[in-house]
Amino acid sequence: MIEEMLTEAQELCRAIEQLPASAQQSAALLLAQRLSLLPPEVTEGHERRASAFQAIAGERAYQDAKHGTVVANPHEVGTWLMLISVHLRRAQDALASADHPGGALDALRKVLAIGTACAEQHGMPARRAQLTPPLGQPAHSVPSGSQGLNATLCDAAKG
Repeated sequence: MIEEMLTEAQELCRAIEQLPASAQQSAALLLAQRLSLLPPEVTEGHERRASAFQAIAGERAYQDAKHGTVVANPHEVGTWLMLISVHLRRAQDALASADHPGGALDALRKVLAIGTACAEQHGMPARRAQLTPPLGQPAHSVPSGSQGLNATLCDAAKG
């Protein structure tokens, strides 16, 4: 039985490694959750993060349909920053003029999707790994990069 589980974990690790880099961390977190390797607070945070990323992906699909893809309609980084600034101002204005943050969050979703489009076109440097955990985070927290988590899971599966 253990041998079957190890084989399945190795197959899942190989499948995760074949995914685009943007999807690897989510897939690895789901695998870790399935294997009960994550503390409950990480799992709950992942669900909220997955929901946020799903909303941003939906906005990106809408933007591509409305304005064309970043390949068909590229912009310089400065232009992306100007678009982010315009929509960030709209988010701030919506927050200032409403009793609830709904309109501001709608505009913020657009800001985040515009930033994602910029990263899709120009690339995005990965955060360098931290040697020590940030203040307030336990030393056993989930690695911030998908490579660290994937390597940890796959090394564990290899035995």
